[in-house]
Amino acid sequence: MQLLETHMLNTLKYSKHLQNAGVSQAQADAQAEALHEAIAESVATRAQVEQVQVQVELVQAQIEQVETRLSSRIDGLETQVKSVRWVIGLLTALVTTVLALTTAVLIKLLTT
Repeated sequence: MQLLETHMLNTLKYSKHLQNAGVSQAQADAQAEALHEAIAESVATRAQVEQVQVQVELVQAQIEQVETRLSSRIDGLETQVKSVRWVIGLLTALVTTVLALTTAVLIKLLTT
């Protein structure tokens, strides 16, 4: 949409132009008024554009809030994943140690 203020139709000038081309004054005035109304209905006013801008800014702020929350949650998940990896590493080391000790005990028992 275009701003209404920048594209207002000069109905008097338009009517005079039509009259100079041979159109009757009544018809020229009617056409000018009809065209003016059609243009006015399809063009946004400055207030409407400003209202849309405010709504866009609100949506942008909400998006930024969601991004911040998601970033925080992702950071928390990354910390949890690191902790889980550490625990898995520790458990793997413990299981390996227990298996090694069990194998050593079994070998000792079988060889004596």
